[in-house]
Amino acid sequence: MTKILFLVANLNYGGLAKQLTLTARGLPHDRFQVRVVVLGQDGPLSQPLRAAGLEPDCLGWSRRLNIAPLRRWRQLVKNFQPDVIHAWGWPAFRTDALLTGRTRGQPVLPEPPRLVANLSLTSHPQGTGWHWLDRWLLKQVDRVVTAPPFEVGSWQRLGVGAEKIRVIAAGVDLASSAGAETNGQPSPGDRPLPPATLNLPSNTHFLACVGPLEAAKGFRNALWAFDILRCLYKELHLLVIGEGPDRSRLEEFAQAIGVARQVHFVGPQADVAALLARAEVVLVPSQANRGVNAVLEAMAAGRPVVASRCPALAEVVVDEETGLLTPPGDQAAFARQIRRLLDQPDLGRRLGEAGRARAAAHFAAHDQVAHYLRLYDELPRPT
Repeated sequence: MTKILFLVANLNYGGLAKQLTLTARGLPHDRFQVRVVVLGQDGPLSQPLRAAGLEPDCLGWSRRLNIAPLRRWRQLVKNFQPDVIHAWGWPAFRTDALLTGRTRGQPVLPEPPRLVANLSLTSHPQGTGWHWLDRWLLKQVDRVVTAPPFEVGSWQRLGVGAEKIRVIAAGVDLASSAGAETNGQPSPGDRPLPPATLNLPSNTHFLACVGPLEAAKGFRNALWAFDILRCLYKELHLLVIGEGPDRSRLEEFAQAIGVARQVHFVGPQADVAALLARAEVVLVPSQANRGVNAVLEAMAAGRPVVASRCPALAEVVVDEETGLLTPPGDQAAFARQIRRLLDQPDLGRRLGEAGRARAAAHFAAHDQVAHYLRLYDELPRPT
């Protein structure tokens, strides 16, 4: 049986944590023993892991010089003795590459586990002084997994050999997307709101944004667009689902432009899919190649999407067929496309149905798990 230790920065709603959750739950129990370790605190995505019998170990790391959680990580590796460490994101990758004895010092295990890392150059913290170190640490990796194919050339220019790079598209669990079937179902505004800490009437009509509240996600542009639309749709609301460093600035901006009563910052939610299934339109206004997971969850829920025309999002959303794309940062264009969907419910239903069909055909969770099974099988064996 192969032992795999998954390491991630947090279990808040986001692409990496969601893909980890789908993979960990989908691996066959007769072939793999899985353990999940979180650098920081617990989050909403720990619930599906616990439901699958996978209790995450949360190290509670909150600052760079917090040594105790990092010592605990080394002890976890020593006790579990994994065959593979699968790091999801740059913080997890750096932690393992530096602390598991791959580069210097005493190794935790006589034979270091094989290292797989899900990394995106889009989310790399350029200019922080870590870039040179990451290039050095990448020499220790056995496989780099990237979702957008257009990043392959950039990885090779960083010195990662083509034999180490694997492109694996993000997946989505269609079975858990509440209210995803649209044929014969009531319209979103007629469905009751799922249990959550939302002080809204059950028949409220709303748009939804979801993801880490970071500047690159472009949620400020969603607020601009909503401000344009609220003059036409007096009863419309906007839900902002998630948490992050940009929350206070977004709340202040909503107050400044006079939309605070209709914009609801609801924080992290355990059942994001149920909220998206209830939305009139799901907004993904990313300024960079971010937001793929939000698009996939909206498509799986059968909801129409308006998203930025970033390369990563354009690979998922087929414009005018499974959703609508707009130039990044163009608030007026964003508002126009949302208005089309609000004024043409049949268009929204058609896009939602086509989006769900595309998610099932190209981004199903079981296909993602199959790709990771092949990746683990091909890893070099210890000599």
